[in-house]
Amino acid sequence: MNKQPEVRARTRERIVEAFFSLYEGRALREVTVGEVAAAAHVNRSTFYEYFDNVYDLLDQVEKELVEKVGQTASEAIGEGSPPDAASFAERGAGLFEAMGGRLSILVSHPDSAFSDRLVEGMRPLMGSELGIDLDDPHASLMVSFVLSGLVGCLTKWHASGETVPRSELAVLLQRAMAGSLSVLGSGRDGSSLFDATGHQSGESYGGLDTRKTNALK
Repeated sequence: MNKQPEVRARTRERIVEAFFSLYEGRALREVTVGEVAAAAHVNRSTFYEYFDNVYDLLDQVEKELVEKVGQTASEAIGEGSPPDAASFAERGAGLFEAMGGRLSILVSHPDSAFSDRLVEGMRPLMGSELGIDLDDPHASLMVSFVLSGLVGCLTKWHASGETVPRSELAVLLQRAMAGSLSVLGSGRDGSSLFDATGHQSGESYGGLDTRKTNALK
């Protein structure tokens, strides 16, 4: 008889949690299926019901996290009436409360290329939502810069105990993003796409529709 979906989900989560408890301080090649199974209190055969090996486990988790981050960002940006800074921060903070430990491990682990994977996964969303032409080399570089900074800042915020209030963090990140992307608006007529407070002017340059970025305000 097949296990109920809820039971399977809990077992899989236990295996993943056990893996991260071992992976945090060790190289991936040093983590064995037997160790993960023992730490999760399951048989090796149970592990193989969910994953081919520890490399497959890590790959699946990374893909899931990239999808969850993208979904959270898309919901925060929203359509029509965008959320305010506090709402945006609540969504981001909620994700880090649920997955922050794993995100922090993956971003900082010397074996992991998760940061690059996350940035690459987020690039299409940022391009489509903000109207940025990712084929433009200048825009492409700045998008990578902004996303890498956001990932690093949120990871540090979580690891340091979330000492900065969520609403303040949201404002800081939004203004940092606005300042970084403003360089894309200084070529057409010398004016910036953003004012001194980090709000968009409503103009467009090089494929960047600044009115769309209001969804992050």
